[in-house]
Amino acid sequence: MTKMTDAAVPAPSGAHVAGRAHDILLVALIALRPLIWSGQASAWDNLAWLLLALVALLWLVIDAWRGRVRTWRFGVGGILGAALLLILLPAALRSPYPSTGMGLWGMAVIHLGFAAYLMQVIPGRERLAFAALMGALVVECLVALGQWAWVLPKMAAALAGGDPAIAALENANGDLANRVAYGGLFGTFTLANTLAAFLLLAAVPFLGVLTTGQGRQRIVAAVVIVLSASVAIGTASKGAAVALAVAGALVWTLHITGRRRWLAVTVLVVGAIAVAGIPHLQGLGEASAKVRLGYWQGATGLIAERPVIGHGIDGFAAHGTRTMPLDAEPTRHVHNDVLEATVDGGLLAGVALLALLGWCARRRPATTIAAITGPGDLPRQWPAAWPLLLFFPVFSALGMLASNLEWWPLGAGEMTWWLWPLLLSGVAIAIALVGARLPLPPAWAWQLALAAFALHCLVDFNFQSPAIWGTLIVVAVLAGGRVQSVGTCRISRSVVTLLVVALAGGLVFGIQRTVPRTLVAARLAAPVDDALAMRARTSAAVALSAHWPADNNLLLAALRTSPADGRLDLSRDVALRMPWSTEVHETMASELARAGRWDEAVTALRLAVTRNPAYLPRRQRLVDLLTHAASVLPSQAEALLAEAAHERQRIVDLALVVHPRNRLPKPPASGLSVQPAP
Repeated sequence: MTKMTDAAVPAPSGAHVAGRAHDILLVALIALRPLIWSGQASAWDNLAWLLLALVALLWLVIDAWRGRVRTWRFGVGGILGAALLLILLPAALRSPYPSTGMGLWGMAVIHLGFAAYLMQVIPGRERLAFAALMGALVVECLVALGQWAWVLPKMAAALAGGDPAIAALENANGDLANRVAYGGLFGTFTLANTLAAFLLLAAVPFLGVLTTGQGRQRIVAAVVIVLSASVAIGTASKGAAVALAVAGALVWTLHITGRRRWLAVTVLVVGAIAVAGIPHLQGLGEASAKVRLGYWQGATGLIAERPVIGHGIDGFAAHGTRTMPLDAEPTRHVHNDVLEATVDGGLLAGVALLALLGWCARRRPATTIAAITGPGDLPRQWPAAWPLLLFFPVFSALGMLASNLEWWPLGAGEMTWWLWPLLLSGVAIAIALVGARLPLPPAWAWQLALAAFALHCLVDFNFQSPAIWGTLIVVAVLAGGRVQSVGTCRISRSVVTLLVVALAGGLVFGIQRTVPRTLVAARLAAPVDDALAMRARTSAAVALSAHWPADNNLLLAALRTSPADGRLDLSRDVALRMPWSTEVHETMASELARAGRWDEAVTALRLAVTRNPAYLPRRQRLVDLLTHAASVLPSQAEALLAEAAHERQRIVDLALVVHPRNRLPKPPASGLSVQPAP
């Protein structure tokens, strides 16, 4: 084994067909990844990107067998990533939602392959990769600004007008309307905070370009920074702002010498004191901190239960409601990626993720890959970028940008899925051509971006989106540093080939599982009046959901839409597979009550309440059930009514304690104390 710097690897010839193919694949993979946020393994655009990544790996294997790859390059970050995935494999297998857990784990493995691919092809293509990232950043910002101009106003109008299509996405708490009004810009992601995390990774390095560039280069960098800053303001992400400020002070202290070294820390402390003195800002900070402390308290409770093996991927989503404090806001994520990894896979998983983030955010030598590489890849920029004119429309037809473009001018017509993607791909190409002429960011700028992102991972959740995984990988590889390398030989080529073939086989297996389940889920969502048809589609859903890895989300959908005469038996079966689910236990209680089995119904609903003690509407339904059971069970009437009175008083005591989303619905105009239970 030999140790070498990144610059020691000769750049592949751009004139060769294989080199051109890698140019195209590199630009496409980097430019498309941030625009496909989806963490759903069944999303067609996401599957297409994963397939494209496998094509790139297969092309690399072919190059290796043809003698074009002289060494295999890897780094400590890749080793830490591989270790983390191995640690999380049992968590994926034991996930409360096995298909989701294995889907996320499988996608993460392919992204590890993507990281390995970048390690082999990036040398000599640094400017190409950075230009592709710049193009993706600008397109992401334009999509976010399109939300501000078109999407959010039209969604607000549709909600106000009672549009059936968007009203179906709303819930009883009005979460969608609240998010549209106050949630901020979220671009191609689902949350504003996730978009802010992407901006930390992709936009912050341009601060370095601004300092090292000259003339027009600085102007271009300044425009990108202003565009990104305007979108960042639109996200209103307090966590990202704090993470950037703290990371800035840290990086300044590490890279500056003399008396000025402590200037940033001083400014940070003074700024914190000033913010604490402004009541409005202090209130916002206290509210965010209180919410997160509740999440973290719930997470630490779950970690204490299973510190070694964890609860499986999505363990917090399944079990968090019973360990969070009563006043916590409902959530599916811990808002701390390290704690969530620990909940999922145990203490070892949390330590591995913390080590990976720390390694990515480490200080790098001043002279790195980004500083010493020349503009040798400039002539390859146009041949590598123009295929985006094909990739953007194809991926958009598969769902990329769909949630945004359908609200843009031209509506959801066929032209939307071709005209806008073509225009956006043209923007990406133009920006990439300009970006290839910029100097690459210095080491401190990469460290600032990665350190800010690492800190953001401690106050929010970012690793549920493969778009963030991919962007983190691109930035970490471009940041450079020392790498290890081993020479290629028949054995190493065979091992790499087997690994890539295994990845391809896993993706094919995943698609075979995903496609039928997606089709059946679509059938379940369609209304039907025929009882035989309902039974047939329910049976198909239950049968498919049982195949490994089990799809519990499909099973829940089957339970919700199953015929009434078979729902009790099905709810019993589902409860055995999902004993943590409050929805399943409440459904079973309802069906037991319908069958006149009051004792069992009360027991099932009590269990549902203990799984989520802060949710008051379910407590009210327990009161209603206890009262009704007392009227038909005279021998138990006194005890049941006493329990009902206790629960009623408990609701009163908790009404001002629990989060508003967990409270009873507002009283209707009739003046009744509560609305009828659904």
